[in-house]
Amino acid sequence: MKNLLVKIMKDIGNSFKIFCFIPLNSTRNIINKLEVHLFSIFFILMLIFLFSFQININAGENILFSIQVEPLTIHVDEVFQLIISIESSNRIDIDKLPDFSQYKSLQLVQPPIIDGFVESNIINYQIKTRYVKRIIFNLKANESNMITELSLSMIVNGKTHVLKSFSLPIYDKKIEEEQTNLETFFINNINPEKVYPGQPAICEWIIYSKRDLTDIHILKQPDIYGCTFQKINSNIEKELISLFNEQIYKYTIYKALIFPIDINDAKYGQLYVSFYFEENHEIKEVKYSYPAKKLNVKKLPDFDSSFFGLIGNYRIDYSYKRIEEENSIYYQMEIIFSGTGNHQYLDFTKLKFVQQNWNIFGPLIYKDDSVTKLTYLLYPNKYGALIFNEVDISILNLETESMEKFVIPPSMVIINQDVEQALKGYQFIPSSINVSYKFIEEKRDYLSIIPISWFILYSFIALMLSFSLWLVHLLVVKISTARRKSLSFENLWLKLSSKYDFSNEKNLNNFLENLNKKERQLILTSQFIYQNLFSENVNKKITTQKIKHLNKNLKRFIKIKKIKL
Repeated sequence: MKNLLVKIMKDIGNSFKIFCFIPLNSTRNIINKLEVHLFSIFFILMLIFLFSFQININAGENILFSIQVEPLTIHVDEVFQLIISIESSNRIDIDKLPDFSQYKSLQLVQPPIIDGFVESNIINYQIKTRYVKRIIFNLKANESNMITELSLSMIVNGKTHVLKSFSLPIYDKKIEEEQTNLETFFINNINPEKVYPGQPAICEWIIYSKRDLTDIHILKQPDIYGCTFQKINSNIEKELISLFNEQIYKYTIYKALIFPIDINDAKYGQLYVSFYFEENHEIKEVKYSYPAKKLNVKKLPDFDSSFFGLIGNYRIDYSYKRIEEENSIYYQMEIIFSGTGNHQYLDFTKLKFVQQNWNIFGPLIYKDDSVTKLTYLLYPNKYGALIFNEVDISILNLETESMEKFVIPPSMVIINQDVEQALKGYQFIPSSINVSYKFIEEKRDYLSIIPISWFILYSFIALMLSFSLWLVHLLVVKISTARRKSLSFENLWLKLSSKYDFSNEKNLNNFLENLNKKERQLILTSQFIYQNLFSENVNKKITTQKIKHLNKNLKRFIKIKKIKL
């Protein structure tokens, strides 16, 4: 294997010899150096690959941390528990626990309690083992405040892990007693209360109060798990409403649109808020934490591939329209969904269907509050009697809570043989198509269907190969340039020895008789160096610095003796 690698390196070196204009008589030495450098580059790249592979293996350990606080509302001088859970596919060794001494308002009242268990399951004929450890800290708060950045770190399995920062509000009992006399109510609404995965639910955090609050601050927004969400309101909404024949203020302090994904673990955490009111010409502050809540997510009924996530009460209409142009014939198919549900948040490109004799482009999508219109363009790939295949679309009906399947029946059209020539010359990839609606006008380039990610990947690979080639070329040029500088001694000695025919020993002795001891030593040393320049045994002792120094003295000798070469 090593000999094969050396042969490859020699071939590369020989190819670069011509490219970099390296002198023929110095090629062997340069190629030897090139082999060493290229092998070093190859070795380094292998180390990088193995290191990356090791990182991927270590990433497979998949250590997960979670933090839980009990009870959710913490008061001064009351003991509460902070529980850290650790899950991993490997054994868990805790080398160092979190340090709470940096937080002056918290006190560890007893040593931490550590317990754990091991759970094994058979998945795809393989035994999967899960290791779990729980660390329970019993803490007491010494003063009321909001610890906004509680950041804990610990060492597990020899590695330091910094846990995600979180807020920890600590309330004073006196403020809690004042709050009961405010006639203030804290409500958390979810509409609808029961949802399916992918169905939107609006969550609102509301304060009802008889007092006109002077200010409201959100101390910490809720963490949402097992869902995707987007915040709706950017400002706190205030309105005066009538409730039980009384005027009361309604403050909507936070509103979010939530789309559940995980059936078993869709939930959101606590929301912390402080509000201010005036009493006896004095501004007072009250803090409150909305409790965490788990969403009631229902399991989807059994469905097939025709269900693409549309949930609600809808009606479906469709139409085909034949369009004949100078160089092409194609059909425009429209599918219109009318009704209410999750259509405004759904990706309709997930609706897939196959038409064997047609090339399909689209859809162009138009949406409003109650309608979604999909427009597809279908180009025939042959002539004759062509069939539009049946299209099945399943929708989850919220009234019946069952899947309803809508069927677009098959139909047949005729593509005349007269257009055979036009079909042969048409590539079925229009560069642009104009589609006009009553509410929308859109121009779309269908060449964009080519995945841009592959283009980026190929470009990146080509860039890396070019960069590697440039590095090798730069290395060879550097070696050859340095070598040519040192080999100017070789050319100088060749000219001097040729002029006086040093190959004949008698001529050499006659030349040396007219020189002093130092000059004779210079000539003899130069001859020895030149004759052994490419000998592997001697070459190791001949450094570039020695040749450079010898070359300098030889030039000086020629100048003093006024020798014309």
